[in-house]
Amino acid sequence: MKKIILAFLVIAMLFTSLISCGGAIEYKDDVSVTALADSAVKKISLSSNLNAASDEFMMFYLNVDASLYTECKVMTPMGSASIDEFGIFKATDAEAAEKINAALSTYLAGRIATWDTRYSQAEKPKVDGAKTTVYGNYVIYTILSSEEQDAFLSAISALLTK
Repeated sequence: MKKIILAFLVIAMLFTSLISCGGAIEYKDDVSVTALADSAVKKISLSSNLNAASDEFMMFYLNVDASLYTECKVMTPMGSASIDEFGIFKATDAEAAEKINAALSTYLAGRIATWDTRYSQAEKPKVDGAKTTVYGNYVIYTILSSEEQDAFLSAISALLTK
């Protein structure tokens, strides 16, 4: 019995030391937004329904101060086939990334609060599951199905993780 308890304690200590050695994930800061979008958009089945967002959309809906980022790519639906949408921003620094994240979170909360019931109800889970994700100085928002969102963000993470 003592040997079992001793073995358990040794395994627990080993597990604890392995976990404590794991550091924070570090992200690259030299990947272009276009490269990220080109890789990730392949994970969206109806990507042909996406179009570059207009300046009016960027100003009126997203309300992200252009001085906070060096690059961005925002794609919005151009037809009624789906409500898929995403945006990728490369912030100037960590503080700017926080501000961009806050603005995009506000945008997504507004989309949820003002859901138009004239849309196909099959699209509603995409809006309800919309989220922002921060990878270092990169801020991404997604309005996609949960499966496509996971695949989209995994593609971006793979390119940005050191």
